Amino acid sequence: MNINDFYNYFDKRYTKKQIRNFCNRNGLKYRKLNKDELKAALSVPNKKQRQQIQINHNYFKTWSKNMAYIFGLWCADGYIYRNKGYYFSIKLHKQDKYLLQKILDEMNSKHNIYENKDNSCHITFSSKTIYHDIIRLGGKERKSLDMNFPYVPNEYLADFIRGYFDGDGSIHKDNGGITICGTKEFLNELNNVLKNQSINITNIHQHNIARGNNTYKLQICRKNEIINFINFIYNDVDNLCLYMKRKRDICYAYASVR
Repeated sequence: MNINDFYNYFDKRYTKKQIRNFCNRNGLKYRKLNKDELKAALSVPNKKQRQQIQINHNYFKTWSKNMAYIFGLWCADGYIYRNKGYYFSIKLHKQDKYLLQKILDEMNSKHNIYENKDNSCHITFSSKTIYHDIIRLGGKERKSLDMNFPYVPNEYLADFIRGYFDGDGSIHKDNGGITICGTKEFLNELNNVLKNQSINITNIHQHNIARGNNTYKLQICRKNEIINFINFIYNDVDNLCLYMKRKRDICYAYASVR
């Protein structure tokens, strides 16, 4: 029997921690959970999670347009970490605070948005289930230097890339150039995805070579390719979809003028 079996056998009179400690103190062996059992256990919020502020702990288990967008935004401007708990966070500029609120609403969350002294704001909440789901999707702690492009179903690639672009991308008003930052591995795979959409980039080059880091920039400079990129990430966006309004306005203004 495993700890869950004992927990149910005693009709939940003792916590799993109490059962585990009793077995360890008395030298009693118990079977560890296999992969399927562990996956099922992680899908059920534990007692501590149920006592916390409301949120959909299973949000990242099912792909949707907004889930792909939030995951893309997290890949650019978010992080996960463990410190007496399992935490998920996204940080944006203060002028985009409304977008964080929309994300909380989408995830059925009642958490607060915190403002920082550097004109930024962030959401942070604890969820062991979400932490492990982000890792399952291809995320990781301290991802800035070795983040790979995760698997995303084809139908949600535009939403994922729109989220990542809103976090680590820019379009310049003067020349209209698109710039997206990331690791070399991430941007190389992004380039392949864009090629499959008949979008040809200009180049990928290292950012701040003197520092010897793994931060690169992908650039799209040709006007027709910029418009193709804009059409790709916004083509299927409606009022229910998440996006950063200020970036979409710049993109739409550029596309309409050109």
